[in-house]
Amino acid sequence: MVQKVNFFKLLVSVLLCQFAGAMGSRFTVSSLENWYLLLEKPAFTPSSQAFFPAWVTLYTLMGISLYLVWEKGLQEQKVKKGMLIFGVQLGLNVLWSFLFF
Repeated sequence: MVQKVNFFKLLVSVLLCQFAGAMGSRFTVSSLENWYLLLEKPAFTPSSQAFFPAWVTLYTLMGISLYLVWEKGLQEQKVKKGMLIFGVQLGLNVLWSFLFF
C-alpha cells in the first residue's frame, strides 16, 4: 500500500534539520581557518571538500526521519516523546559545534 506524502511536513522537517546544521556550521567555519588546519591529522582524514556534501546528506536524512515519525500522528504519546528527544538531540548537535569550535 502506497502512502501519500505530505510534502509540507517533509519540507518543514528537512529544512528544520538543515537550519540546525547551518547554525552549527557558522561556529565551525571560523575554526577551520585557524587552529584546525594546524592539527596533525591522520592520512585517512577526508578532504575538506567532502564535509559539506556529507553533512548536508546527514541532516537531510535526519529530516526525513523526523518526517516519518511526525507522520505517525502527534496524538500518540510515543510520537510526542520521540519528537521531543529528537529536538533535544538536534539542539545538542548545534551546541556541540558551538562548544567544540
